[in-house]
Amino acid sequence: APRCVPRVRRWLQWQLRSTLRRLRLHVSSTRSGRAPRRSSASPRAKRLLQHAHLGSVHPTGWLADVLERSTRGLAGNLFNFYEPVIDSGFLNGTHSYSSLHEDFPYAFHSLILLAAASRSPELTRLSAQAVHALLLSRGADGWLGSDAWPEAEEPERWSSAPEEKSGLLSASLWARIPVLQGLARFVEVAAQWEGTEAPQLRCAAFAAVEAQLLALARRLSAGVCALVAWSAARWPDLIV
Repeated sequence: APRCVPRVRRWLQWQLRSTLRRLRLHVSSTRSGRAPRRSSASPRAKRLLQHAHLGSVHPTGWLADVLERSTRGLAGNLFNFYEPVIDSGFLNGTHSYSSLHEDFPYAFHSLILLAAASRSPELTRLSAQAVHALLLSRGADGWLGSDAWPEAEEPERWSSAPEEKSGLLSASLWARIPVLQGLARFVEVAAQWEGTEAPQLRCAAFAAVEAQLLALARRLSAGVCALVAWSAARWPDLIV
């Protein structure tokens, strides 16, 4: 119902602030070597299960073999040959497979996870390069990726929702969820990737996540961005 929209917006903004608080605690604790402290002011209930940081558990046996095959196969090489990823519209390229610009974001998130699990030097190098490309895509307000939404290849898709053609409503949030997830995972694991530029990019990646979340909160408050269409089904990922 329309009356619930302001309440949902306030709740989401609170969740965004909570996410930023958790990221700050994680970065500060990894710098100091101390375990992250819980905020006594947080209204959330105590967690029953603790999060296992990415890279702290490594596969063996059959699963390790499957990941090795994935590393050498398609999943580990998308950033070497697949044009919708290499030249994605998300990074102002021209080869995205759809106007959602979701190609680079999905591939980026999976690349970080596969690099962490496989510990492949090649994938850690590609991960650092992808993060660097993302950082170069930031707008003045911290918004990651292109704000433009090209004239849709599927014009009939917008016949019932022409306001979304601006790219500032559903799609602008949809594609950024996996980007934020990938950057957050990168911050967790990059310190372990010695010999690459990844450790030096951790602070910049954290700052990019923070700036993107703050920019999103501002756009939601101003009505420039909205939780509509597919994005309405994805926004809970921001909490994670």
